[in-house]
Amino acid sequence: MFDSLKMRVMCGVTAATVALSTLAAPVSVWADDYDDFLDYLVDITDDESNVLDDIHDHDGDGDVDEHDIDWIVTLGVMEEMERQHQAELEAQKKAAQAEIDALKKAQEEKERSRYVSGIWVSTTDITLTPGQTYQIIAGVKPDTAVNRGIHFYTSDWSTASVDGSGVVKANKVGSCYITAVSDEGGYQACTSVRVNPAPAVAAQTIAQDANWTSIAANMIASAAPGAVVNLVAPKALSFDTLMINTLKSRPDVGLLIAYPYNGHSYLMAVPAGYDLASKIDKKGKVSFLSLAAVKDGKIVVTMTN
Repeated sequence: MFDSLKMRVMCGVTAATVALSTLAAPVSVWADDYDDFLDYLVDITDDESNVLDDIHDHDGDGDVDEHDIDWIVTLGVMEEMERQHQAELEAQKKAAQAEIDALKKAQEEKERSRYVSGIWVSTTDITLTPGQTYQIIAGVKPDTAVNRGIHFYTSDWSTASVDGSGVVKANKVGSCYITAVSDEGGYQACTSVRVNPAPAVAAQTIAQDANWTSIAANMIASAAPGAVVNLVAPKALSFDTLMINTLKSRPDVGLLIAYPYNGHSYLMAVPAGYDLASKIDKKGKVSFLSLAAVKDGKIVVTMTN
């Protein structure tokens, strides 16, 4: 491209030079050639003033010749190379800065991940009866935080207490809040605790239902290994000898018994292997209500409405 340009420039300048130095030739003809040459350069550069400035005796030999044309062509090439070089440098600079910014952002995120930004608890609401316990699980966010220490507090120790690992113990009827607080940052998460009265033991309300206990005993005897048998009783009843002996023969089976009492619904959980025989009264029975009143931490009774 540049060789072609040089050739055409040289032809144009030579023609212009001849026109100016040869009196025998018509001046207007050579002037036209010189104008055509200038028009050509203006067309390819879009900068007439620079073209006119560049067409002169650069090497000082008294005329415009091929050496001056070399200077013009070389200057154009050098300027284009310099523009390309500067563009490449700018692109490299931007790419390097983008990489530096990405590395810096990643480092900042990694640094932030070392610090606690929040806290969570496994539940925000629990209902207990006096004597029952409940384990609250708590943790800090994010998982990559270094300091994972948490302390637990209660708003009313007389209603419900809590130990350092989050085990809540219901002490009396009432309500309070258990708050988990992160050692770093002091982030908090609360669990509402309601302590409802346990069903009172009332001998006159204890009834027997041989048909119900017979059906329940059959369900227990035929249950799959390790199953939890769900039972629904029409009222607070008593386990008879059949029921007690059947459970004793299936120590792998647990019970969930729903029953109404005093206008409320209750759900009683009897864990697998529980020794019902130790709770037999003088009549050889074990009542729902007497089980609800035990404080051995195994029988769990929850008011559902």
